[in-house]
Amino acid sequence: MTDAPSTNRRGRVDVVGAVKGFIREAGIEEQGRLPPERELAVTLGLSRGQIRTALNRLEAEDMIWRHVGKGTFLGARPKIVPDLDALGDLTSPREIVEARLILEPELVKLAAYRATRRHFEQMAECLDQCSRTTDREVFHTWDSRFHWLVADATRNELLAALYDCVSARHKAAWGKLRDMFLTTERMRFYTGQHQLILDAMMERDANLARSRMVDHLQAVHDNTFK
Repeated sequence: MTDAPSTNRRGRVDVVGAVKGFIREAGIEEQGRLPPERELAVTLGLSRGQIRTALNRLEAEDMIWRHVGKGTFLGARPKIVPDLDALGDLTSPREIVEARLILEPELVKLAAYRATRRHFEQMAECLDQCSRTTDREVFHTWDSRFHWLVADATRNELLAALYDCVSARHKAAWGKLRDMFLTTERMRFYTGQHQLILDAMMERDANLARSRMVDHLQAVHDNTFK
């Protein structure tokens, strides 16, 4: 029998801890499937909203991954990408940003039509987390998740795989440049741009979402290389 959720020093329910505890007690193995949100909520005596928030955080930390129509799985999302070590010898940070400028505006245009309410809720959480931090690594985690959610919202697995390929190289090559150019002021600016993108997506204005993504990625490019 699963124990009742614990509380933190402020008296708030530790929902993330409750979900982690359930995973341990249930003996779910790596890449094993978690129960549906509704079942987890009943088992742990929590609301579906609380469960969803906890799963969003665990997914951002690469502890779980989700596939629309298939479920939630323990562990990092499997990557469908080519040999990234070999690819890394042929790419530079500038080329990665240029590739993003070509790919992501089209992804967000398609995502504006296909994104679900859950996508929008998860994107909003990313923006909230980005606005709360001045830590570069924390910001990058939630910033990257926002862009991944855009790709996921296309509901096109091939396009999402292409994005994963570019994103993997971005993470591998970006560390030192990020530390040099990602100031607190720019974190706030980029978060504001993300909000404009999300607003356009929620209005289902695909062309405006595309235009705003171009503006955002161009700003990243200019702030890094000019």
